Amino acid sequence: MYEFLSANSLYVVLVIVLVIWTGFFFYLFRLDRKLSKIEEQR
Repeated sequence: MYEFLSANSLYVVLVIVLVIWTGFFFYLFRLDRKLSKIEEQR
């Protein structure tokens, strides 16, 4: 396992960054939907 990580460290970093960005955009998408519902209620 450690040999794989050291040999493919660039890909490991790219996968981690991709997961973080995906979570970030998902959070923003949910926040936007919540704000839209609040604006409609006003």
